[in-house]
Amino acid sequence: MGWKGLLPQELLANKSIRNQLHCGLEMMAQAVDRVPVVQPAVAPMDGVPEMSLKEVVEAYAQQHELIFKPKPGRMHNGQQIYGLGDISGCYRFTHQKVFAQKDNGWSLVSLDDLLKMHSNSLTSRR
Repeated sequence: MGWKGLLPQELLANKSIRNQLHCGLEMMAQAVDRVPVVQPAVAPMDGVPEMSLKEVVEAYAQQHELIFKPKPGRMHNGQQIYGLGDISGCYRFTHQKVFAQKDNGWSLVSLDDLLKMHSNSLTSRR
C-alpha cells in the first residue's frame, strides 16, 4: 500500500491502470508462492487505449491548469527540456521517466513532485 500512495489519484482513478496494478500484485503473489509467473498481455485493457508518458504529463498539466511545452533550444543529455508551469523538466518518454532541474542538478521526480515544486516557486516569489 505504501507505493500506491506515491501514485497520483488521477492515475489510480483510471480503470485500466488499476487493472494493470492488480495484475502486478498477482504476479508478485505468484513469485512468492514459487508458481511460474505469467506476464499479462501488453494490449490495452477494457478498450481503453494505453497512454504514453507524454500524454499522461499533458493530461496532468491540463487537469492542474498548467502549461506543458518544450523549451526551444534547451536540451539535457540529448533530450528536449520541457516546462511544466514554472518547472523545467526532462521527460525521457522512451524510458518512462521524469526528471526535474533542482539546485543540485537533475533528479527523478513524480508528477506530484513537479506540482509541489511549481507551487513552491509561486510561493517563493511573493
